[in-house]
Amino acid sequence: MSIDFPTEVGGLPFFPIEFDKKARLVDDDQVLALDSFIETGGVTDLLVVAHGWNNDEAQAMALYRHLLSNVEREADDGFDARTVAVVGVFWPSKKFAESELISGGAAAFGDDLPEDELIAHLEAMRVVGESDEDDATIDRLIELVPILEDKRAARTEFGERVRTLLGTDIADDPELADEVPTTLFMMAGDQMLEELGIPRDEEADVSGVGGIAAVGGFDDADGDPMGGIAGLGSFFSGIRSGAGNALNMITYYKMKARAGTVGRKGLAPVLREVKDEVPGIKIHLVGHSFGGRLVAATALGESSTAAVLPVDSMTLLQAAFSHNGFAEDWDGTKDGYFRDVYVENRISGPTLVTHTHNDQANRVAYPLASRLARQTAAAFGDADDKYGAIGANGAQSTPEAVEGTLLARDGIYAFDAGVVYNLEGSDYIDNHGDVAGREIANAIVAAVNTT
Repeated sequence: MSIDFPTEVGGLPFFPIEFDKKARLVDDDQVLALDSFIETGGVTDLLVVAHGWNNDEAQAMALYRHLLSNVEREADDGFDARTVAVVGVFWPSKKFAESELISGGAAAFGDDLPEDELIAHLEAMRVVGESDEDDATIDRLIELVPILEDKRAARTEFGERVRTLLGTDIADDPELADEVPTTLFMMAGDQMLEELGIPRDEEADVSGVGGIAAVGGFDDADGDPMGGIAGLGSFFSGIRSGAGNALNMITYYKMKARAGTVGRKGLAPVLREVKDEVPGIKIHLVGHSFGGRLVAATALGESSTAAVLPVDSMTLLQAAFSHNGFAEDWDGTKDGYFRDVYVENRISGPTLVTHTHNDQANRVAYPLASRLARQTAAAFGDADDKYGAIGANGAQSTPEAVEGTLLARDGIYAFDAGVVYNLEGSDYIDNHGDVAGREIANAIVAAVNTT
């Protein structure tokens, strides 16, 4: 879906930058327009915002309109006399299975996923694929659906084929290599579907992570948060439900990997070009959900030999990546994937990390990962869970991190340079998509004005 992008959002000049699945620019003219404006417009600060999982540009645009309109309100007379322009990043991401793909919006433990809904889920997976071979794999998976329950060979083939959709993403992304259970690739395909289809409610109370998780997103009509999206923790029972959970799990890891690729190989070079043209411009990264991983990867850079991109502030809004991402020696042997961002002082100003356990979506991956790893369900997604998310628990084992609270919209922050602020946001963030309110905008404006 393509839309006509506005030239101004929230009273600020707005420049869309679109990337494809391989982190390539969709339209070089978008970057030329940004460069031309910055060179002639006296811009002092660039606010770069990245959406998370969305099905189309309209939903991402709705998020940007909602958030930036509140940023305008909180900025009052401006960002301390700064001239701010906005880059809106658009990248091909996919939500987990929607509630309408599930009978009645939720499923009891004894229900299985209907055949037609599993097929619809597979059709929606095409945005995950990156090649003709991936499309062919999805075609074959659809052919297998009617015989999954009757034929073990079909279940084995389904499980083994669905794993191929990850491609080389795990090998190319050290964080994912640490996070994905090795049993995902070691189990026979039929066993994987059986493991993911049988609820283990006897092990622990999973009410906080099971059922229908409100992973959020934004409606393209009025920007209101959307709930009722089925997350990875949809604990159905039955083979088809195991297949559906496997698809959601693959989607989660695939989109997480893609966000990192777009940040490192797509957005970072664009912003370095901006810095080369106008060295004094300040860059402020803001990312929601997997967009949080995208901007963290942007700050990390494409490679150890690439020119460093100086970043002035970064705000992670319910970011969907490991809470050990910035950690030092988190498991006794290694640092987090994004640790060099702080070791090398790539962010000169503050980093804000909103987090809350109201965000079920940032916990839903972990019951399935823990299940495949044959772990108990006692602490799914909590701070001591290997599979915990930064949007649920804040940055863990990170020397630069301090604990704080997301303040009311008229609250006053005293941010310091180089500090990571874990802002517990339960008072103002009700679900994963609830990230565009005035309290959030107030924190973003304070971070910009600190630099």
